[in-house]
Amino acid sequence: MIIPSEGLAFPSPGLINSPEMMALPLWPRGTGAFKWFFLSPFKRTRYLLTEHYITYIPILKKWCYIPRNFTTDLASTPKIIPGISPDGPLIHGAVPHDFGYRFAAFFLSDGPGHPFVLVQKTQRECDAIFTSLNNKSNGLKKSNKVIEKILNAVGGLSFNQKDLRCVDWSKPVF
Repeated sequence: MIIPSEGLAFPSPGLINSPEMMALPLWPRGTGAFKWFFLSPFKRTRYLLTEHYITYIPILKKWCYIPRNFTTDLASTPKIIPGISPDGPLIHGAVPHDFGYRFAAFFLSDGPGHPFVLVQKTQRECDAIFTSLNNKSNGLKKSNKVIEKILNAVGGLSFNQKDLRCVDWSKPVF
């Protein structure tokens, strides 16, 4: 699967750009009080990418493309677990990491004028990409490495390999 890069804006490799997102409702209308009261502490807000997201991945020396309408919770851990929060210093790596975990692949390019090509990645490679992006954005190398080791150990529980060729990007992708 190839996506042409013409018409897409590539930020500077040194620029730390954030994805354009909007929050989605935590629970659909009509959800009972039981879910609201007892399960909300374990459920994260989901976010919808409202624009295509392109960022530079230092460890690969490649550009990564995430299509608009991709949804993410920014972290697949229950929000009740302290210390693991996607907000703030980890947000830069969270969107590509979630995309990689969902599809076991990334759309990668050598830069402007080169198309984005679908490249398969393992769970550990996705975790290393997460660390690389966060090192670039927050500089907390030791903390990022600890989080990567935790992801290596337990991330396999949420790592899956949905087929990207079957995805309809014209609507939100959960």
